[in-house]
Amino acid sequence: MLNVEKTIISQYANSERICAIIEKMNEWIDPRISIQKFYSDIFDIATAKGYGLDVWGRIVGVGRKFKTTNSGTVFGFEASTDDFTGFDNAPFAFATGSSIYELSDDAYRTLIMVRAMSNIVYATAPNINALLRELFAGRGRCYYLTIGEMRGRYVFEFPLDAFEKSLIEVNGLLPRPTAVDVDFYICDLPNTFGFQNYQPFNQGVFNS
Repeated sequence: MLNVEKTIISQYANSERICAIIEKMNEWIDPRISIQKFYSDIFDIATAKGYGLDVWGRIVGVGRKFKTTNSGTVFGFEASTDDFTGFDNAPFAFATGSSIYELSDDAYRTLIMVRAMSNIVYATAPNINALLRELFAGRGRCYYLTIGEMRGRYVFEFPLDAFEKSLIEVNGLLPRPTAVDVDFYICDLPNTFGFQNYQPFNQGVFNS
């Protein structure tokens, strides 16, 4: 307390020992320190850590344990990339399964923020695109398109790392308009045929 003397009743106000004990106790249990620590470690999402982030995760409805698909070379034929290989060299394409990881504080904070924004955004194309610009600022172009009757598509014109792909594709954390079938397309601009920002003839595969 700032003025602990005001809390001491008058009959003990002149007792040096009692006043000294009270002063020391006030130093030990100063609530200002605890309040500041609570604010920085739990209440403020930007600085929260450990248990504080676990609390935020429960509030927005997402856990620290995170599912991601296993990636890498798989068995297959006639692929346009080098991801497929022949017999006895890799598992089947649909037999790679998934793994569970426990996220670090920084990764978990990102996940919480994505979930929170997905929870509160009104899922229209303009609002979703505003959300994408905020989440992937400085990364390149990404946007949401309406591509048909009750169909939508997320397009990313830059590569995503495994964590981001799992956020988007496996765990479905980006907003999805009600009853709309949504897919995701990651466009590899340096290796895709097209116009403007794409590659010319004989330099890339068709953009599908």
